[in-house]
Amino acid sequence: MFLACISYFGVGTLVPVDRYVDPQKYIDVLDDNLWPLVCKYFGGKRWFFQDDNAPVHRSLITRQWKTENSIPSITWPAQSPDINVIENTWKVIKCHVQQNISNIETRQDLIACVLKRRRQLTSAYIRQLCDSIPRRIRSVIISRAEVI
Repeated sequence: MFLACISYFGVGTLVPVDRYVDPQKYIDVLDDNLWPLVCKYFGGKRWFFQDDNAPVHRSLITRQWKTENSIPSITWPAQSPDINVIENTWKVIKCHVQQNISNIETRQDLIACVLKRRRQLTSAYIRQLCDSIPRRIRSVIISRAEVI
């Protein structure tokens, strides 16, 4: 498993995680990796943090940590990969891994393969994904209205 972050300005860190991620491990990863990304890309400018609705993201201890650290979070709808920018980056990375599966024999090979493709994600590509969010949201609203 990997935990990763991105911003409008580019990719942040990618952290390989062994086994189960509990709230404390999630907080530790955030504490070690979120702040450098915020400093690098935002300095004193306004920013918002978005994660999905995984149970570890919504745990009491995680919410308390975000409050204590003044993390400005965005409420995000559950089960919404179609409007979550990072899911598109994971799709690109997964395709790369599948194309190179014959070269992957160890955990380290997998990590190297993922890191290599992730480093190739350009800031322009990330910005394009972020800029597409309003269109994606409109599409989701229209498709859900048609179902009702």
